[in-house]
Amino acid sequence: MLSKIQSISAVYHSRLNSPIPTVCILLVCLALGLLAAGCTQPVVHRPSTEIPQAVEKTTEQRAYAAMESGEYLAGIRLYEQVLRKDPGNAEALYMLGYAYGQLGEIESEIAYYRAAVKAGYRTEQIFHNLGKAYLAINRPEEAIAAFDSGLALNPLSADNHFGLGMAYQKKSEYGAAQKEFVTAIRIAPDVLEFREYLGLFYEESGHLDQAEEQFRDILERDPQYEGAREHLEHLVRQKNLTEGRTGTGGQ
Repeated sequence: MLSKIQSISAVYHSRLNSPIPTVCILLVCLALGLLAAGCTQPVVHRPSTEIPQAVEKTTEQRAYAAMESGEYLAGIRLYEQVLRKDPGNAEALYMLGYAYGQLGEIESEIAYYRAAVKAGYRTEQIFHNLGKAYLAINRPEEAIAAFDSGLALNPLSADNHFGLGMAYQKKSEYGAAQKEFVTAIRIAPDVLEFREYLGLFYEESGHLDQAEEQFRDILERDPQYEGAREHLEHLVRQKNLTEGRTGTGGQ
């Protein structure tokens, strides 16, 4: 299914794959209110002032600052220095996975996330990012396992429900995918990207009334949401054409 929903998927990935809590990610936790999942997100913490050696503290702070400013190559070099002194530093492993993901090196991203999990960094966010990485290289079974692990930690993670839906969609298990998308929206009703994606999912599977309902819900919540308005106008034209042909054929 998919030309139209690929762009929405890209927005979803870009807003959710963050090592640092964003406004979006912070909204989701509620029960979850947002596209990424929010409050319960333990994501990455700033370098602790309790790091024993001053050199390590400085290096980790510089590494975090580089990541925060999008200087991923610099962040990688600095976090590698942290690991040389502390090979079991799970947070550094997580951040390296994130950095490699931002650079498009998915296999390295996965390897570092898995190492971070093995070192004890088990959060709903890392499993969500790991699941998305597996989806990016078309490994939906492993993505499902990752999203399920995130949901075991927090059953109200809208991010992981939504990601799980995408994994089922990748396997053409559309009923299971729909169930997870609907669950994500029930948890995070104000995450309009979720609703837009579901609307396109419905449209491309031929469920036009359900698609229209999603786009209208979006516009009730945000009348300025141009994507939903465009989708709705296209959908209405499509339905009118279909009904016109049906009416003509019945005369």
